[in-house]
Amino acid sequence: MKHTTLFFIFILFNCTNSIHPVKESSKNSSFKSIPLADTIATDTVIKEGYLRIMTDVLDEKTDSLLIYSMNGNIYTKISGDKYTEPFIHLSNEVKIEAYYPDYYVLIFKSTPLINEYYVVNLNGKSVRIKHKDGITIFENRETYIKKCILVTSQDNPLKTKPSMSALNKKIEGSYEDIFFEVVEIQGEWANVKCLLDCEGCPNNKLITGWIRWLRNDAIVVKLYYTC
Repeated sequence: MKHTTLFFIFILFNCTNSIHPVKESSKNSSFKSIPLADTIATDTVIKEGYLRIMTDVLDEKTDSLLIYSMNGNIYTKISGDKYTEPFIHLSNEVKIEAYYPDYYVLIFKSTPLINEYYVVNLNGKSVRIKHKDGITIFENRETYIKKCILVTSQDNPLKTKPSMSALNKKIEGSYEDIFFEVVEIQGEWANVKCLLDCEGCPNNKLITGWIRWLRNDAIVVKLYYTC
């Protein structure tokens, strides 16, 4: 089914790596001239950032995006057209940071651009995707978080300041059903406000505060790509 691209852009993702495309209450992610294989192993843990595939553009152009193995051979491809949702051509289950073709969400863990290519994680292996203007967009972790909707819990409460100090007061309330958008990032903390035009704010009252989104180099809030 075709969808208008929504890109308040988001998906559920927490420190246990559970992933869902939308909140449940709302709707019950050439080449051989300078090879990189000598510098990036196939089992490298990629932490630098995320590669967002602009699948709506890919779809509109009836285009495809080749995915290469580390030795330069074609591994598979991402394709789309005006009649089907874009998808990765693999016979087995696709495991990337966010893979929801029906929501036009394809996001990989990725290195920054290196010699015209990104090294991304696909099903636990490092593969390469060549940069294509308007279709491959690299985001560092902070930029990625700013594009997400955040949901937190009582275990990671909303605070008045970006600090773990005992003097930093917790903002009372139930957070599990509130969608927050990021206003500002300060280190491991995100200044947020509830989304009136998404799940809404309790009693239509704007709620703002600070949430710790990163701990020990791991994201500790739930992330959504769409309401």
